[in-house]
Amino acid sequence: MDSREATQFRNKTVPLYLPIADGPRRELEQMLPIIIYNYIYRRWFQPYRTSIYQGQFIIKIIHPDHQVLTSDLDSAVSLAMHMHTMINDRLDSIEAEPFYTTLPLFRAIMIVVTGQLYPTCGILRNITKMSVLVMATGEQGGLSASISFDSIANGAKPICVGGLNGVETDLETAIEFFMSLEKRKEASLGPQPDPVAALGSPACSPRQGRYKQSRSYADRLRWMGDTIVGPRSEWVDTEEYKRWTSGGAYVDAGMMT
Repeated sequence: MDSREATQFRNKTVPLYLPIADGPRRELEQMLPIIIYNYIYRRWFQPYRTSIYQGQFIIKIIHPDHQVLTSDLDSAVSLAMHMHTMINDRLDSIEAEPFYTTLPLFRAIMIVVTGQLYPTCGILRNITKMSVLVMATGEQGGLSASISFDSIANGAKPICVGGLNGVETDLETAIEFFMSLEKRKEASLGPQPDPVAALGSPACSPRQGRYKQSRSYADRLRWMGDTIVGPRSEWVDTEEYKRWTSGGAYVDAGMMT
C-alpha cells in the first residue's frame, strides 16, 4: 500500500470484508462486491446533500483476489481481523494527505460477509436480507461514544466469534445502523473532514480548476452570491432543484444501468 492507495481507505466509515469460503454459493464471490456496493451507494448517497469531495463513503469493501479459503465463521472472522489489523497498521505508517484521515469508526468496527452466509441472500435481488456479521474490534479511540448494538437489538442476534463481540443481522439493518452512527458522530463532532475547510484549502482556491468548475455550475443555477463556499451540499437549493442535474447525474446513470 502506497500513499495513493491509502487515500482509498481514508474518510470511509466502516470496512466490509469478504472472506472466501468453499461452498455451494462460491460462484457469487465475484458478483457480490459490485451488488453490495451498488445497494449501499443507492441507500447512502443523497445528491446535493452528501459530501464526497474527499472520498467520503460509508463503506470500504475489502476483497483480496488471493486469500486462503475459510472453513467456518471463526476462521472467517479471524482472517477479517487479521486483514483489519494489517491495514490499519499500514495506514498509521503513511502520512495522510490534508483532509484525509482514518476515521475512529473504521478502526472500531467492521462488517464481515462470510462465504458461509452466502446462501442467506437467496437470489441476488434479495441482497438486503443477506446475513452479515457486525463485529466490534475492541478499538475505542476517538469515538464520540462507546459502540452499542441496542438500537438494532430487535433485528440482530448477539454473537461472539473469534474472541470478538458483535451481532448477526441483515445487510439492510447493518447499513441503517452505520448511517445512524454517522449522524451521531456528525452531531457530536461535526462533519469529518470539514467540507468547507477542505474546499477552502489552497488546492481549491478560486484560481484552481475545481473552484472554477463549481463556480461555472453555480452560475448555470443562477447563483446570485459572491464567492461560493464549500461543496454543493452547502449552497444548492434543493427545494428549487429537486432532481440531480449536474454531469455527475449522467455518469451515475451510466454506471448503474
